[in-house]
Amino acid sequence: MQEGDYVSATALLSRGADYAAANRSEFTKILFLLSKGMVRLILSTHFIVFTSLTLIVFICFFLLVSLLAIQLPCFNNSHFSS
Repeated sequence: MQEGDYVSATALLSRGADYAAANRSEFTKILFLLSKGMVRLILSTHFIVFTSLTLIVFICFFLLVSLLAIQLPCFNNSHFSS
């Protein structure tokens, strides 16, 4: 298992929880399941952060283009009015 291999980490934590349950160690089983939940939270956080950053970049680009359209005379329609 390498660093950042969350899929293997989740599988290994599941096996640990199963082993703890087979040996009737509820506290250890809960620790394995909580650790597995933390790994899944890390996975979902990476996706959420990437999606959020993509959305923020798109909004900034849209705002920049809108501001340029207001400032540039070639986009200003005032010279077409009578």
